[in-house]
Amino acid sequence: MREFDKAGNNDASIVNSSRFSISGKTKINDYVSGFGFAEWEMSNGKDDITAREQYVGTDFGNFGKLYAGKTYDAVKHVILATDIFEDYGCLAQPESDDFRNGMLKYEYDNHGFYASASLQTAADNQKVYGEPDGDPNVGMNVDSGFALSGGYTIDDIVFGPLSFNLGYSYVRLQNDTDKRVIIDPQTGTAIDNVRNVAASISWVTTDEGLYLAALYTDKKWNFSNNILGYTKGYEIVGGYTFDNGIGVYTGFESSYETMDEGEGKAPSKIERRIPVYINYNANENFNVWAEAKFCAGGTPEFKGEKFHDDSGSQFAVGARYTF
Repeated sequence: MREFDKAGNNDASIVNSSRFSISGKTKINDYVSGFGFAEWEMSNGKDDITAREQYVGTDFGNFGKLYAGKTYDAVKHVILATDIFEDYGCLAQPESDDFRNGMLKYEYDNHGFYASASLQTAADNQKVYGEPDGDPNVGMNVDSGFALSGGYTIDDIVFGPLSFNLGYSYVRLQNDTDKRVIIDPQTGTAIDNVRNVAASISWVTTDEGLYLAALYTDKKWNFSNNILGYTKGYEIVGGYTFDNGIGVYTGFESSYETMDEGEGKAPSKIERRIPVYINYNANENFNVWAEAKFCAGGTPEFKGEKFHDDSGSQFAVGARYTF
């Protein structure tokens, strides 16, 4: 599910979504293979079918993989550590669903070392770190960008692998004011560029057992008219998956947002919540879950705008079948 599919505040409803994907791989020679992947999505009974991810690539075996098309940038590997919830996670990483066109990415994952670099070419109508928020069909025109990430995994520490990852990304927007999220219609103030720093650590078993992870993100938004925006946050998650397929997870999430308009920082928006997630993998095709989030404090409003996330607890149950 996505935030824009959910029912309004204090409402109860049933929402649904479906995805269809195809993939293939072919051997070119003893050292190189070609591959491709495409996935489409239809959310909550809408007539529109959107392309979620589409790319082709080359697999060089121990020397890494090269991707080209619509996909994540290199920082995605870093933020995956705490992206384990269905609906109520990722408070500090709204960019978790940023698939952007025009992406060229290289990945290396061998002998415990991970490294990735991505180059963003010009592409219109794209999501940038979760903005514009709300409608998935509305985006901004991207001029260029790049991202780097790296990490190392220690194979076995007590009960499982211990991983450290760090990433940096930068996106510059085209000079099209109507496609850069206007934050002040009177002055035409809009987003010029944004950078993001992310760091994570995870300590997990491969399939069953204990799961511990933490993430920190720090974004800086550069607007026209010398205005700056800052979004920082962290997430801590922990859980355990039993032999019978039942997993229980919880954590703590915090997000801080403010702006500097040249006369000092504006009032801050702070959100904190506690997600709780129980998942049952009945088999490799079918799983069900129950999930809740509880407000753990924060600002009730920001520049006069009230936030429904702070209005109380929210609950959800769901099921998924994978063909």
